[in-house]
Amino acid sequence: MIKKKASTHIFSKALSVFFAALFSVALFLPSGAPAYALDPPEISHSKGACVYSMDYGTSVYENNADDPVFPAGTVKIMVALLTLEHYKDLSETVTVTEDMIDKELIGTLFEVGEVLTVEQLLASLILGNSNDAAQILAAAVGGNTGAFLKMMNDRAKELGMENTRYFNVTGLHTQPMKTTARDVALVSLEAAKHREYLDLSSSEIYVIPATNKYGERKIRNRNIFVSTYYNLYYRLESVNGLSFSYTGDAGYCMSITATSKKGLSYVFVVMNSDETGAGENEILGCDDCVALMNWAFRNFESVPVVDTGNMICEIPVTLSANTDHVIALPNRKISALLPGDADLSPVVRTEYTLKSETLTAPVSAGEVIGELTVYVNGEEYGKADLVAKNNVDRSMWAYLGYRIGKFFSRPSVIVVAVLVAVLLIFAGIVSSIRRSNRAKRVKSKK
Repeated sequence: MIKKKASTHIFSKALSVFFAALFSVALFLPSGAPAYALDPPEISHSKGACVYSMDYGTSVYENNADDPVFPAGTVKIMVALLTLEHYKDLSETVTVTEDMIDKELIGTLFEVGEVLTVEQLLASLILGNSNDAAQILAAAVGGNTGAFLKMMNDRAKELGMENTRYFNVTGLHTQPMKTTARDVALVSLEAAKHREYLDLSSSEIYVIPATNKYGERKIRNRNIFVSTYYNLYYRLESVNGLSFSYTGDAGYCMSITATSKKGLSYVFVVMNSDETGAGENEILGCDDCVALMNWAFRNFESVPVVDTGNMICEIPVTLSANTDHVIALPNRKISALLPGDADLSPVVRTEYTLKSETLTAPVSAGEVIGELTVYVNGEEYGKADLVAKNNVDRSMWAYLGYRIGKFFSRPSVIVVAVLVAVLLIFAGIVSSIRRSNRAKRVKSKK
């Protein structure tokens, strides 16, 4: 493979103008912070917060994102994730057993012997923050709560949640159990990949039909960004989930997924926020979350940094009927999440590798001939195959000459040709000697 840097002309001039400016600003950003030269919102009511792009999986805002905080009900995001990864059919049923329910918990919703679907239990967990639903699902998936806790902590490690340790499946306060805003964002991003989670968490109400133990039950969503049942003040059309909880020790903890009018989706995490403000319905952590939403929605756009029409390089082509090169293009667009006003842009660099420095006709349009790698702020951002822009037909005469030349360049053919040449020369010499002798004999007879 031949590795080269792509020429910078594939990017728009508007991007390149701001490279140096961005680099100078980035030098003054705190370590680990996203390299965006934007004035962040003031977050003063929460111990930890962050914003991640769901489309790109990248952080766009951090405030004490790695400081330890109490998790409260965000623990149940992991419970739901493992449940969704375990069950392929949410209509499967679970029978509640006595060892699944902690009767000391307030608000036990289910009875021993009751038969419920996995979806009904998930709805109770996600919408209603049901502690007994968490325990039932933990036992159903893991066999028992202890085994399930090990699964939770193992999965947290797989997701890169370096500062999280689960000690129960409910999120009820226990001093050693801590997490961080970043870790909550990471598990939220993974959970949001499951359409079923978002469908449930965006519902205002879920109805459990009558079971063998209970009549019909209505589970109302406790996420006040989705439902007005518990609070009239914060409902937003842009919000479609994910988790909203409260404990006396942790305060309000929320991981909110929302989509802007530009079609960009984010997860907003606000942890251990103050309880209430001066207004009757005011929750200060929700004010922080709304401020983050407004900031992200206003400032960011998806900007193409590589397009399918960008010429990356020209590759020489041999045996062609009508051209001596082919143009290499990316086979897909690569976009980056950038400030929408385009005042600054991340430093974008590209490198490409070719399968060969020279191609031989015929070449088909769309044929993969290399690979393009895009780097943003020095980190690998995305890849695209390099493909031929158009067909290149082969010249039959050039190909015939090539085959003839290749035939005669084979060692065995060269050896035979040399032998034939030697034989011809030898035969010529013999023939010449014979003619000379014949001429001498004729002359002597005279």
